[in-house]
Amino acid sequence: MAMRLAPVFPKFKSDLVSTASPLNSSDLENRRIYNRFYYFSLHGMTTKLQSSKQVNSLIQQLTAQSQSKFTGRLEIESTGGKQWDLYFCVGRLVWATNNFHAIRQLRRYLAKHCPKIKFETLIFPDSAKFSSWTYQVLWVLEKRQKISKPQLSAIVADIVTEELFDLLQQSSLRTMTYTCYEQEALEMMRMQLTAINLKSAFRQAQKNWQAWSKAGFGTVSPNLAPAIKNPKALQQKIAPKAYAALAKKLNGKRTFRELAQLTQQDPGRLLKSLAPYIRQKWIELVQLADLPRPAKTASTPPTKVSAPSQATPKTIACLDDDPQVRQLMERLLSQAGYRSLTISDSTQAIPIILERKPDLLFLDLVMPVANGYEVCTQLRRISALKDMPIVILTGNDGTIDRMRAKIVKASGFLTKPITAQKVVAAIRKYLSVSPKPT
Repeated sequence: MAMRLAPVFPKFKSDLVSTASPLNSSDLENRRIYNRFYYFSLHGMTTKLQSSKQVNSLIQQLTAQSQSKFTGRLEIESTGGKQWDLYFCVGRLVWATNNFHAIRQLRRYLAKHCPKIKFETLIFPDSAKFSSWTYQVLWVLEKRQKISKPQLSAIVADIVTEELFDLLQQSSLRTMTYTCYEQEALEMMRMQLTAINLKSAFRQAQKNWQAWSKAGFGTVSPNLAPAIKNPKALQQKIAPKAYAALAKKLNGKRTFRELAQLTQQDPGRLLKSLAPYIRQKWIELVQLADLPRPAKTASTPPTKVSAPSQATPKTIACLDDDPQVRQLMERLLSQAGYRSLTISDSTQAIPIILERKPDLLFLDLVMPVANGYEVCTQLRRISALKDMPIVILTGNDGTIDRMRAKIVKASGFLTKPITAQKVVAAIRKYLSVSPKPT
């Protein structure tokens, strides 16, 4: 059976296996997701709302806040630790956000509706007027006339619809708790950007959710990121150019939603085209941390932690295929007084590291062609590098990842998003340890 991929991806031919085992994941949560994904995909079944009672509770909550003319924040939390905040003004929904991908989401919709705005320039201080930084960014942009009213309305509508989709999905899978926090109506009205037609937004979210679940992806979040897990298997099946194009996109750095925007197609269609290769464990799904804000806010300038006084500053290397991570690492290391060496291509990393001999290496876990474990294993086989501290960069600090890191003799872990404090603390920790005697 051949699977037809969208035009932006290479076309593959592969023999599909009739059964598949769950993907090896970095934590139990991912395992649960993958198990359900395989079950529904392999048996051609469509998911249904696992708990209609929970979904009905969501609908009742939204209806109650609307009918009671509620003004304030409705906090919704799932048993998995994810949280959503819905803001109402006199019963009208005005904003929705989450605690896991809010900045990724804002960057995506600004790129869609306001492509001229450079996300990295959005440096705004926290303000007591706003409990949501992303809402504050939109409010400032609108007041400064950087975005028009139609653009603003489109961004808010898209974000709210997306949040309602995620709430429908989580409500069908997990227990949700609801807490209301009242706020003064006058204050909320002063800060209000636009009002959302709740019925229309919910209807669209429900339509999107039904299409997603009927396709068999009810338990797979569009916030997961596909990454090539078995490059050798894929390279044996497809042409070099086709693989290179795929590897560039499926690098574990972009969620299905981000890939869909990049390739201008529907997230469901994208996931459907990749399903056979996920089942064969050639492609895995990983959870990503949210992005850091573009820069430190003006009210809280970057903490400048100086490196220990020394004649020659230590050289700290960072191997990561994400240009944003490399740029951020360069800035943080420079501020802290270290020399930086950033590398983007894992296939070229070893010769560069051998030549420059950095004092410590921050190594990204998920990269195309060779992942962090493979690179670490190769580095440890070189006598000149066997004692160099290697700190794995990961967006998902799981037990399995830590066990694998120990096996390949990595020195430690640093969970994304990275900050100056985390980076400098790791450097001081691992450079203060004397190399083990040979």
